[in-house]
Amino acid sequence: MRKLYFISFACIFSLTLFSCRKEVVDDLGDRGKSFYPYSEGLWWEYDVDSTFYNDFSGDTLISSYILREEFVSYFDSSGLSAIRIERFRRANENESWQGPRVWWTYLTEQGAVKVEENIPYVKINYPVKNNLGWNGNRLNFLDPLTYVYQNTDEPLSLNGNTFDSTVTVMQNDNETLLGKKLYYEKYARNLGLIQVEITDITGFIDSDNVADTLAKPILNRIKSGVVYSQRIRDWGTL
Repeated sequence: MRKLYFISFACIFSLTLFSCRKEVVDDLGDRGKSFYPYSEGLWWEYDVDSTFYNDFSGDTLISSYILREEFVSYFDSSGLSAIRIERFRRANENESWQGPRVWWTYLTEQGAVKVEENIPYVKINYPVKNNLGWNGNRLNFLDPLTYVYQNTDEPLSLNGNTFDSTVTVMQNDNETLLGKKLYYEKYARNLGLIQVEITDITGFIDSDNVADTLAKPILNRIKSGVVYSQRIRDWGTL
């Protein structure tokens, strides 16, 4: 896996967006648009770890794989210039890619929209600014859900790579005695999505020992749900 090193000379003379691993914080006047690069030919690969807790069978299904996402080509969608996204997966570097599943994305004056399994989500809302919130579901049929920016323009080391300027989009952060929902994504300037974390679980309660059960952290008494982690490993252009 390629590492990110500080090589000023290479960055200065690089003419390709992804040819240098050092992000350029371009302060900015771009309202945060550089957190979501939008051009055909871009690709990203991620390490994915997923654990599914099946309430009916009692099984715990654990899977790890490599996910690849490509911005393949522009197309017209109701007058908007959209980009077709093709997503592939494979168990490891020695296996062939399986897929694709097709998503798509487009930009508006307000932000960046990604259509996942035919459901549009407002992933980025302009301007990118700490504590700014918006309804990530405003273009779909789901209940309103407030996304909030956190840790804007903070550096981050992730999966062996270093990024100068990132932002966290907190999509859901709610925990009760019976369950936990934690959804967030991280984006890096001039690179895009670098991390997805999802915890959506329900906890069990021992009816014979309720107090002791509830005293345990929810992650130590999972009944059903999923824990999903997606972290950038590589990127480039087609």
